[in-house]
Amino acid sequence: MVESHGVRLEALGVHFAKPVRVKTLKPRTPESCLIARGQKGGEASGSILPIAVDDMHAKAITSRMVALNKYLLDPGRVDGIVFNGLKRIFNNADHPDFRWQWGGRFYSMLRSDRYESLKGGKTARASLVRLDGEPVVETDISASHLCILHGLMGLPFDGVTDPYDLGDPARREEAKWFITRAMGKATSDVGGKRYRWAREAALDRYPFLKDLGTNGIGTLDLQYHEAEIMMMAMKEARDRYGIGFLPMHDALMVPWSKRDVGAEVLRGAFRRYFTEKLGLEYAPVPRVH
Repeated sequence: MVESHGVRLEALGVHFAKPVRVKTLKPRTPESCLIARGQKGGEASGSILPIAVDDMHAKAITSRMVALNKYLLDPGRVDGIVFNGLKRIFNNADHPDFRWQWGGRFYSMLRSDRYESLKGGKTARASLVRLDGEPVVETDISASHLCILHGLMGLPFDGVTDPYDLGDPARREEAKWFITRAMGKATSDVGGKRYRWAREAALDRYPFLKDLGTNGIGTLDLQYHEAEIMMMAMKEARDRYGIGFLPMHDALMVPWSKRDVGAEVLRGAFRRYFTEKLGLEYAPVPRVH
């Protein structure tokens, strides 16, 4: 665009009264769509570790991501933002028991507008992002990690009522904060005196939260299961319905006219993940809205 107006980078200085120093940028190595981070620093700042060229599991994940990005980068699929595809970040890759089972969440590739963390959140995404030329809607999974934990433990989950309504609707946000924080920290000992009511009410409704940190299921485990469920939902949205989509951690962004499809593929992915992939008899169905 600049060149079409007769401006050339090598002669940029002629357009300014004072001398201008032009810095030549070195080309950056394209980012991989599969990232393995070490334990120190967590998913945001942990060191990026090399991936063995003969790691067949890594090759399989990469192959799925390449196919997913090829679909999402079709002209007209994602508009309104700079989008260069998705990557998955796995954690604890330097742990001796690492088998690509921790983390695995989806993030925007480098040089993209990070739609998942846009200032203004859902409102900003609704005003900017276009999928298949349409405004978007986010189909959210209510209490995603709580639902997944029910499934892993073989416990029935009520996917109809609000999982954060613990008897006092006016204190819903308090209950949500406590449950989300407890699961994120893998302990029910959070919140102090301020959240005493929420703690007591949550442990009464969900007594297994007392075992957080000792039941062998951590936050990164739940993130992995959630991401795998999201991958199954996106695959169905692509292969069966041919629609555009973008994943959040616990939501799927779809064209406004396909909001029912978004909810359907998420519910279906939960069922298939637990019964087909994990081979469990019980599959929790989340509350999707």
